[in-house]
Amino acid sequence: MNNINIFQPNKYPLTNGMRLIEASAGTGKTFSLAHLVLRLIAEKEYSIKDILVVSFTEATASEIKAKIIERLIMSLKTIESFHTNSQSYKIDNVLQEWVEINVSSKERGIYLSSLVLEALERIDNADITTIHGFCSKTLRREAIENGNNLNPTIEKDSYSLINEIVDEYWKKEILEIDIAELRGIFKTNFNRKNLCQVLTILENDSNNIFKQTFDKLKIEENLSKQLITYIDSIWIDFINRWKDNGLNLDHSLIDIAKNLKSQGIKDTKPYSTKPKKNRYELINNWIEEYNDKKRPSYEEIQNQLLINNYFHPKNLFQLNNKYKIDYTGEKGINSLLESISNLYDSPSEFVWEHALLWTLKELKERKFKKGLINYSDLLKSLDPKKLNTNKDEINSNNIYKNLKSRYKVALIDEFQDTDPVQLRLLKEAFGNKSSHLY
Repeated sequence: MNNINIFQPNKYPLTNGMRLIEASAGTGKTFSLAHLVLRLIAEKEYSIKDILVVSFTEATASEIKAKIIERLIMSLKTIESFHTNSQSYKIDNVLQEWVEINVSSKERGIYLSSLVLEALERIDNADITTIHGFCSKTLRREAIENGNNLNPTIEKDSYSLINEIVDEYWKKEILEIDIAELRGIFKTNFNRKNLCQVLTILENDSNNIFKQTFDKLKIEENLSKQLITYIDSIWIDFINRWKDNGLNLDHSLIDIAKNLKSQGIKDTKPYSTKPKKNRYELINNWIEEYNDKKRPSYEEIQNQLLINNYFHPKNLFQLNNKYKIDYTGEKGINSLLESISNLYDSPSEFVWEHALLWTLKELKERKFKKGLINYSDLLKSLDPKKLNTNKDEINSNNIYKNLKSRYKVALIDEFQDTDPVQLRLLKEAFGNKSSHLY
């Protein structure tokens, strides 16, 4: 704490470099920012168009702009009255000190006033905006300068389009799934409403990179057939591993209960030192019921309480979190636990992945055809990590080269709210300490 310097509005350095001003709510952040803009215009003789001010909501951006205008007007009045002793209004100590430091003569005051007046005349075209407004304006400028016909409609709410796509997917894929499998899927909270909600979250998250994890999943092929094949394979894997290690797993869980009891721990649920039921045999009997059938439906798997409430590895995980049992099973037992988890959970995950990959792809294609982008798309389009230099796209080198030459200063309000994409964007454009004040 001893290394933290107290912010002094009239002594804060305006030389190029990356700096941080930390302040709590209600301590005058907007006031300080507006005063810094005044100093940059008058002391550094920057044009208002050389200064980028970014906030994270339209309301705060408007408030900052109003405060800057107010500060510039107040400085004009103060400069005008400084050498005439005609001041008839109260000004703050910071502005009083600034005038005393900078207005050394009447001529100097007139010159500073001309700089401030010029800034006020151009304030309506100043880039005092949100991060999304900044991205939108940057893309439009680049499109004009490159002769591209890029004039997308910024859509604040994609709900209608998402709803339309989910409806189509539901009829095309979900309602084609066998009813016994589908009832099992629905038990896992996969439903139309949740699909719309998750799709909306992913669509509006500029940091989202949703990737395929199931190697054999193909979104262009029928989901129902793929799901049947997938559940068939994990059922066979489960019964083979259960045959080899089911009894060992059952004994291992009993041993965990005994170990906890020896430490004076009474609550070892769901495991017991002396089980009243032979759970290993119960699962064997359940498996044998399907010797003459192909396999249980996913609904029947979801209804198998011993799998969910006893043998599923989540129960071990919860017990470990509670008592730090530090369980490390044998390789065969661990493989069986993974197989149990796959049997119970992954068919639903398989459907979720297919649904999200299909709908995200369809959403992207339809938005492109309609010329629609949202705020997340704006950020992604300028993300230096993702931009490429294809002939069909705006050259990322030109974008950042132009940004660096367009602005000399970038003032970021509420910097702690920047997400990784926003941070990469701002750092790429203004992070050079020798050429910019950031």
